[in-house]
Amino acid sequence: MKLPRLFISAVLAPLLSATGCLFHTRTVEVRLSNAKLQSATQQELIDRLNQEAARIQTLNATVDIERDAAIQRFEFCFEATWKAAQLFLSVQEGIEAGSPKAVIRAALQSGVLSEDETRHALVMADDHNLTVHTYNEALAKRIFADLAGHAAVLERWLSAMEQLSFANTLTS
Repeated sequence: MKLPRLFISAVLAPLLSATGCLFHTRTVEVRLSNAKLQSATQQELIDRLNQEAARIQTLNATVDIERDAAIQRFEFCFEATWKAAQLFLSVQEGIEAGSPKAVIRAALQSGVLSEDETRHALVMADDHNLTVHTYNEALAKRIFADLAGHAAVLERWLSAMEQLSFANTLTS
């Protein structure tokens, strides 16, 4: 049974002072009061930690969504670029290629891509195939980390086709 503070100070204090236990009682009372404060503080801390954990999970979910969206954007960009290269090679160079890797190799042969760009583009083709057909968290993180490099190669690839197309238009 919890005794009200008034009862402790009005009734028990005189009794305890007669036995010399008043100091100890107040110490216990202070410790109990501190324990309640610490307990409340611990609960507040736990509540705050739970709130932060929920916020972090929400942020992680947002980051995961943004990562997955960026990977899907890569899939679209790669698909559009290799198909544009396929058309470019057919029209401008008279080269027919039916798959992304065949188009990439033909782009190397026609001078659209350098050897380094070709190697990177072949890796992109593999990454594209992996992202389209399977989902794996570790793979998604690795591909997301490579997206800046992929974007740079895609940009150079498109730029090279534009320059060659423009040059062919001038000479025709």
